[in-house]
Amino acid sequence: MSTMAVVQIIFVPIFAWFCIKFGNGAAYKIALTAVIGGILGFVAIYYFVVAQVLLMLYLVSILMGIGRSGTFYVPWNIYSFVADVDQMLTGKRREGIFAGVMTFTRKFVQSVAILLVGAFLESFGFISKQTVQSSSAVNGIIIVFGIGTIVFVLLGLLISTKFKLTRANHKILLNEITRLQEGGSMDTVDSHTKEVVEELTGWKYEQNWGNNQVVPAREKTV
Repeated sequence: MSTMAVVQIIFVPIFAWFCIKFGNGAAYKIALTAVIGGILGFVAIYYFVVAQVLLMLYLVSILMGIGRSGTFYVPWNIYSFVADVDQMLTGKRREGIFAGVMTFTRKFVQSVAILLVGAFLESFGFISKQTVQSSSAVNGIIIVFGIGTIVFVLLGLLISTKFKLTRANHKILLNEITRLQEGGSMDTVDSHTKEVVEELTGWKYEQNWGNNQVVPAREKTV
């Protein structure tokens, strides 16, 4: 666990570079692939008697540390771009709302996950703080750690393929926001910018910049 934590910290700036160089979606795929490799490595060490078990554990822990670094960093990096897309849609800066929702959701899901995993392991005969567990409890741990985690990782990989924000279209989005803030007309938008805005927000261009009911009329300020 210490090795995993150290590697996780070391790879934060590396994933920051990945996000800049290859995009958030690609960086997230790299991280999730490393997580899958780490999980399969741990399971393989358990099921197959291998030489140099301790060395293998360190190597797999390093791989998991790399994966955990990316899975923690990339979502928070994406968060900063979400506020820009929302500003294009609503005409408002609402970073605080997104940060609050993201933090609450993360803590809520973690709490629910701990509750469900604990109940699941108890059904397999797992006894907390007991140094030696039954074979049934061990199987339950493998199911949760192996199959359960990989299912969610695969879901994350699927979601990462839907991520449309790149450095290029983000710059176009920011330029359009600046143009509108300076009094530019939505009627004079060029076709490519219009296409990018619609792709990122999911709304018709004419319905952006507060021309919708996402934010109550009394709260709309540009």
